[in-house]
Amino acid sequence: MHRPRLILGSLDAIEAALGDELRRWKAVDPLAPPLLLVGDVLIGIYLRRRLARLAGGHVNLPVMTPGHLARLLGEPALLAEGRTPLPAGGQHLLAEEIALGAGGYFAPVRQAPGFAQALDRLFRELREAGVDPEGFRAAVSQAEVNQEKCTALAHLYARYAERRRGFYDGLDTYAAADPSRLDAPAVLVYGISQPSGLLRRLLERLMETRPVTVFLPRTVPEADRAHREMIDWLTSLGAGEEPAPEPVPDREPTALDHLRATLFHPAGGTEPDGTAARLGARPGARGAGGGPRLPRPGGGRDPHPRDGRG
Repeated sequence: MHRPRLILGSLDAIEAALGDELRRWKAVDPLAPPLLLVGDVLIGIYLRRRLARLAGGHVNLPVMTPGHLARLLGEPALLAEGRTPLPAGGQHLLAEEIALGAGGYFAPVRQAPGFAQALDRLFRELREAGVDPEGFRAAVSQAEVNQEKCTALAHLYARYAERRRGFYDGLDTYAAADPSRLDAPAVLVYGISQPSGLLRRLLERLMETRPVTVFLPRTVPEADRAHREMIDWLTSLGAGEEPAPEPVPDREPTALDHLRATLFHPAGGTEPDGTAARLGARPGARGAGGGPRLPRPGGGRDPHPRDGRG
């Protein structure tokens, strides 16, 4: 199994490190680039353009979201099993069917508005975490509160899984994914800070056959807590934290650069020209935050009514 790499730094630093990594693979084989796994489609569009500059151009660079990758690697196996793609809205219809057939603890609310939607969300969250009916049943058997309710939920989840056995959706493709179908020498992960249990397992299977490098931003402790769990997971797999060096700027910083670099930092500091600035401030303002005072609710007529009344 390949030990994952974890590269941390500012946004500019990890983008430059991503460009350097792509250059390294281009030197090995210009026509066999690594897979770039991104958090969403917009990040992928941005990185294609950004890396064209940082890596000196690229050819045949595959950029995919986790869902796209899972379908590419897992859908053929599901089709070979004779399973049918679940139509749009099919998962919710199945959840409604399970809700209407609920007995015992949930019998009084089986037709209540919102019960089917709550089951639908619960079932999806369990599947995203990679929890199957057997695992859920084992977990609820150790519940210390409301054992009857937890047991009833485990029963409904098992019925739901059985009912959809002949179908599949995007989440099913993660477990069925075959890493050997990926025609890329390595995987570079960018823009993913809180992977689901399904994605973690897929990445671990990919690590068995090729190197995986994860790029994460490091800003301030408050913001970094969002991906602390991912860092701990990668560390448990043997990854060490590699700081990305700050790139040398090729021009003078602008006000937009300053805003981008300090947007999530604590208040304070100065603008690039050395003058202090506060968003929304105006000379002579008397509000506690230096901005204009707003009328208290009920303290006067709203000049912009939202309900159409004067």
